[in-house]
Amino acid sequence: MTGEAIYAADRALPGIAWGKVLRSPLPHARIVNIDVSRAKRHPGVLAVLTALDVTTNLFGRQLRDMPILARDRVRFAGEKVVAIAAETPAIAEEAASFAHVEYDELRAVFDPSLAIEEGAPLLHEDLARYPNAPRPVPALPNVHSHVNWKFGDCRKGFAESDFVFEQAFTTQRVHQAYLEPHACVVADGPGDRISLWCSNKVPFQTRQYLAEVLDMDPSKILFQLSPIGGDFGGKGSLMDLPLAYYLARATGRPVKMVMTYDEELTAGNPRHPSTIHIKTGVKKDGTLWAREVKMIFNSGAYAAFKPNVTINLPGARHGAGAYRIPHVSIEALSVYTNCIPSGHMRGPGDPQVYFAAESHMDYIAWKLKVDPLELRRKNVLKAGDLLPSGIEVDTNKGKEILDRISLKGKRSRPGHRRLRGKGIALCLRDIGPGEANIEVGLDPEGKVYILTTVTDTGAGAYTIFRQVAAEILGASAKDISVISGNTDSFRTDIALGGSRVTYLAGRAAAKAAENLRARMIEAAAKYWRCLPGVIRLARGALSTRGKTLAFSELARISAADGVKLKEVGHFATTERKGTLSFFAQNSRDRNRSGDRKANRVKRLLVP
Repeated sequence: MTGEAIYAADRALPGIAWGKVLRSPLPHARIVNIDVSRAKRHPGVLAVLTALDVTTNLFGRQLRDMPILARDRVRFAGEKVVAIAAETPAIAEEAASFAHVEYDELRAVFDPSLAIEEGAPLLHEDLARYPNAPRPVPALPNVHSHVNWKFGDCRKGFAESDFVFEQAFTTQRVHQAYLEPHACVVADGPGDRISLWCSNKVPFQTRQYLAEVLDMDPSKILFQLSPIGGDFGGKGSLMDLPLAYYLARATGRPVKMVMTYDEELTAGNPRHPSTIHIKTGVKKDGTLWAREVKMIFNSGAYAAFKPNVTINLPGARHGAGAYRIPHVSIEALSVYTNCIPSGHMRGPGDPQVYFAAESHMDYIAWKLKVDPLELRRKNVLKAGDLLPSGIEVDTNKGKEILDRISLKGKRSRPGHRRLRGKGIALCLRDIGPGEANIEVGLDPEGKVYILTTVTDTGAGAYTIFRQVAAEILGASAKDISVISGNTDSFRTDIALGGSRVTYLAGRAAAKAAENLRARMIEAAAKYWRCLPGVIRLARGALSTRGKTLAFSELARISAADGVKLKEVGHFATTERKGTLSFFAQNSRDRNRSGDRKANRVKRLLVP
């Protein structure tokens, strides 16, 4: 292990060309004319593409609504209009500046609450005809997702409440701020296949997305895994892959495209801004009795970067928070605007919703003059309770974690001028469905290896897999090697995200290791001519009644018999269960930390 990693941007292939794009400076405009003659004549330029040179198919992870290059219209400042392939990135960038695009500027809309009003400029008049469009298409202008959850009877619940509290919250756009920008390399592979390397955490799904937009058999695409230099939810979309493919086809050479950070911040896929209205009915004793929540997410110009048509599905269904409320109504809208297209960032929808829900809980506690911790403890979800989505809670960890929190000293009230004291927040998250495959085996030298197509995002998944296999096989985790496969390694594999890697891939690793253990014991029993039940595995060897067989020797014996000691573990679940994780944060009084400079800055910033 050298500690070195070859990222997609590091990939060097013979004759590689560099791709760059010219982006729209306008948020909403009709394309009148494109003149690329000067760009084509620039020395070192290998290919220049416009929308006329690529498929008219739209792409996306779920809702396919985004063109590879803008064809007749641009919908956000930063949208790709012209693509250049050249000998160097500097030449490609200079040539892109020579392409001339004539625009007819159109009225733009940036606020989602204005975009849903009658008379607002429509961004996607053909939404109903897009592949994977919602059925039926929402009636409100520019809304591509409109979902509701109802539990109990809110009208009855508010009528029975002694107090009703209502607030509105807004959250801002946030970029994932990964150190490695989006990067990809596309090249001709063996036979009539293409090979690709990219900063992307969902290889099998990305292969399928690319095949759909290119009208290609997915088996013709070989996705080679690369380490990922930061993800935080942002590395799951096609980004420049379709364009790199067309540039590679036009030049006959491998093509590399690496986004600059200017491009990341103007055309990446950041977290959705949101506006969240909450209305809560409460009994005199502090029991939460009814809640209405309306959320409006700013989806930006396209929905292509979202793995679900409804970005709000994961987070919005938690509008009741981590609390038992008998009457709940949740409404969530995702709205097209002329802003940068929004995508995923850590817990899609969750941070926005929980910021609002937990701030609202503090507000209720303040108005009722009760302890914020006790208000949460009284209403926290317990085993057997139902979420608004219908999932049954299977744990009392929410109450347990609140019981363990010790709040000593003064707590802040909303609006406290000096931000002194302590605060508390509680949230929950369930595990996403999916399937995973992992191979565990012995190499010819008898060392345990793990073959996986889970990408390394730096979150520790490989360490978990090693620990799981080591415990089952009686080996040392540090001696187990992890091999990154490709999309030929398995039929499919996990889509990284949804807090499910350890749950799904960890179980797949356990199954593979358990099956391998059984095979190793069976092989040793045959060699020793004894019963399998008397054989033990520990410290990289099998033993029984004073006899020992090292893994290396077992591998040699099995190889002589033409047997490879390896097993593939598979685990899948098709629906979200009630397996919930609860999280609580108890912030300390930073004004007492001794950091006087930080305290002075706080006082300057607080009005």
